[in-house]
Amino acid sequence: MSWLPWGLLAAVTAVGLEVSYRQGFGWHEAPWLFVLPAIVVSYGIYRLVGAGPTLLVAIAGFSLMSTTARILASQFVLDEPIARGNVVAAAALLVGV
Repeated sequence: MSWLPWGLLAAVTAVGLEVSYRQGFGWHEAPWLFVLPAIVVSYGIYRLVGAGPTLLVAIAGFSLMSTTARILASQFVLDEPIARGNVVAAAALLVGV
């Protein structure tokens, strides 16, 4: 289970970048603020794949974490309705993991 924190770090950082972009703060305005989080996401995925039991579990785990973070961000941060496809994807990933 040492792969779990790396997946959470990468997923939450990636969704944080997506939320900031959707709220109108683009990378073209301040690219230096997006480079470090992009490196953190890449390193988190690298460690996730290295620490996971198999590559398939690492990919499915990261996908589940990022989908869950997107659902939570859509509901609580962006005040948007949750798309039906996100819920179906999260349920399928939950069954798969």
